[in-house]
Amino acid sequence: MKRTFDLLVAACLLLLMSPFIMVLSIAVALLLGRPVFFRQERPGLHGKTFKIIKFRTMTDRRDRHGRLLPDAYRLTGFGNFLRASSLDELPELINVLRGEMSLVGPRPLLVEYLPRYSPEQARRHEVTPGITGLAQVKGRNALDWEDRFALDVWYVDHRTFWLDIRILCLTFYKVFIREGINPAGHMTMPKFRGSQAPAPSPPLMISGSRLPRLALRVAVLGGLLELGIAGFVFVVDPYGISHLPEIRDFNAEKTHRLSIGASAEHSLRLWLTDYDTLILGGSRARVGLDPAGPSLNRLKAYNAAVPRASMVELYDIGMFALAHDTPRRVIVNLDFSMFEADQKETQDFPESGFAGVPMPIVYARSLFSPESFIDALRTVHANSIGFRETDKEDGFHQITLAHNYSYRQVSDQKLNRLMAEFSSPGSFDYDLTRIGLLRDLLDRLTAAGVDVTLFISPIHARQMEALRAMGLLPVYDRWRMDLTYAVDQVNAFKTATSEVKLWDFSGYNSITMEDIPDPGDRHQAMRWYWNSARYTPALGELMLDRMLGEAYSGPSDFGVSLTGSNLGSVLDQQRKRRVIYVALHPEEIAKIWKYLIFFKMREPNT
Repeated sequence: MKRTFDLLVAACLLLLMSPFIMVLSIAVALLLGRPVFFRQERPGLHGKTFKIIKFRTMTDRRDRHGRLLPDAYRLTGFGNFLRASSLDELPELINVLRGEMSLVGPRPLLVEYLPRYSPEQARRHEVTPGITGLAQVKGRNALDWEDRFALDVWYVDHRTFWLDIRILCLTFYKVFIREGINPAGHMTMPKFRGSQAPAPSPPLMISGSRLPRLALRVAVLGGLLELGIAGFVFVVDPYGISHLPEIRDFNAEKTHRLSIGASAEHSLRLWLTDYDTLILGGSRARVGLDPAGPSLNRLKAYNAAVPRASMVELYDIGMFALAHDTPRRVIVNLDFSMFEADQKETQDFPESGFAGVPMPIVYARSLFSPESFIDALRTVHANSIGFRETDKEDGFHQITLAHNYSYRQVSDQKLNRLMAEFSSPGSFDYDLTRIGLLRDLLDRLTAAGVDVTLFISPIHARQMEALRAMGLLPVYDRWRMDLTYAVDQVNAFKTATSEVKLWDFSGYNSITMEDIPDPGDRHQAMRWYWNSARYTPALGELMLDRMLGEAYSGPSDFGVSLTGSNLGSVLDQQRKRRVIYVALHPEEIAKIWKYLIFFKMREPNT
């Protein structure tokens, strides 16, 4: 709750005060010099250092030997005003947004003080440092170091949300009455030299007859502000959930639809809307299968693919769909990496309904979270300058290539990433239990009368050769065998009229052996691939036509329906075609082995 409160207040303050901050920056530059901001390493939570950001309050005046003058000579009237009004602290709201600071907590002091603290005093670093704190409202710089540290430690032991609210209220009051700005006899706080005396533990109470009413007013205003922000997000609708009328140049293009993450939005979509056809998969399906394309445009389809999805996530998404609205058809794009034991869940998956989070909470986050407010602001700004959305309402991610896009360069990057991840012996841990997860999901879908179509991604033959070079091709073939046997078992023991079909578009065929343009060639484009790992919507349409029995117009050697009876012959045929690919593309094979040798040489000796 504290972090959410910090983010909301800091974002709102920065937004509302941005014109004033700009004017203040100009004034600082003219009166005190540049740089406008003062940055310094300070210890934060658990002593981890970060760079605090403040407005500068001193000039760079020096003596005739080039040495900085004492603080009293460099602190001008304008600088003293910034300190007295605490306006120099405004840029620290950026530190709050970054998570380096909080609104309330012990003030972050100099790094050089760390070894001088007593064990009790060092406990002030058990919480995130703050822009204001208990010591600031109980005396500010008028307190000596021992009293300040005692107050900091007391706050660590007694901190609550309501204590933070009371401290914030008193902070505004102390700034208004200009109390405790400078220590007695000094323009700035003297350095802490250390103390051997135990810090006192004063009984601390924040009281005042007006304080409860003030705190109540702040709480009411905060609630109204939050409701206003939620209303703004609801109207802008950055994630396309509220279905309000869209206004051109305001919110028609949902340019930041997936800022809260694909998983969270997908769960909201499947919770709020019923679909006839559901697409599951990873990044390849997300950019390659268009629900609005010719093959699916007659159906009410939704692409629920999430980047770098694992089989565990596909299982959770499928179970969620069954629990909220059973689709008539599910199309699943299967990738080899989904069955790797160390494949991690995507970043926002734990925050989605797929992970078991109650959907009202997910929906509330889409309206009330600081991220959604920022996304709404960014959406309005992007619409005003003519940006267009890439993530569609049906879940499809539309790719637009830059004018200098290089198919070869990006394909090389994909190959490098694959080899960096799996070139070491034993780096790919094929997890057979994930086949069991798929089998269980298929049993549940078919029992509910859902037609299920599985297909293996048409990765480019170059990627297949990389798997072979790394010694993973036998594991890949074993994976295809396990998929085939799992599907055969589901179809043999199913209790519903629907059945599961498994298609294989990988291997070596007329499509997967498409030539990759030479480096620097900006004129030759690939028809079927964005790069050697991801296929285009044009290829996605071919696969959908093939699988759904539409008017298929592609080559006859592209795609085969796998069953236990034809699996052996399919694998034999693909081995023969591999020999042809190797003979026709010696440069590609040489480059693959060159990359492999490079990564092998980088491995530490064991």
